[in-house]
Amino acid sequence: MRVVNVYEKSQIVLSFPDLIFDYSEWILREHPDEGLEIFIDDSALELDESTALPRELVLEYLETKIGNPELVMGYLDHCIFAWKESRARFHDALINKYREKIRSLMAEYQLEGSGRSAMQRDNTIEILEEEVVRMVNLSLNLSNQ
Repeated sequence: MRVVNVYEKSQIVLSFPDLIFDYSEWILREHPDEGLEIFIDDSALELDESTALPRELVLEYLETKIGNPELVMGYLDHCIFAWKESRARFHDALINKYREKIRSLMAEYQLEGSGRSAMQRDNTIEILEEEVVRMVNLSLNLSNQ
């Protein structure tokens, strides 16, 4: 998406994060996956942590302003598994998002006629459980370093 590329390649990202947050909202709402690339695409700017948008600000923005749990999970997942983020706040937040998702699926599972087949729910829950195990293993490895 051209708008995403313009945002990513611009030094405005570093100088005016509020502008990025303000003008990325519509992309995140209309095209969540492409919008998330504004904050996680390493290749466009070849950023390291010292020259990227502060992760805490991005996380707070996604949680409070956008409020899409899937986007927050995607961002946290990228921070932890791609960028090797070791701060507890990020690990705790991702674990909590996984837990919320699993609880939601379990509640849905208990309701009859929810429209989703039991097989689909079981598969989704199994995938999330695997992600939680992967997350815990990474957290343990990072804490031992």
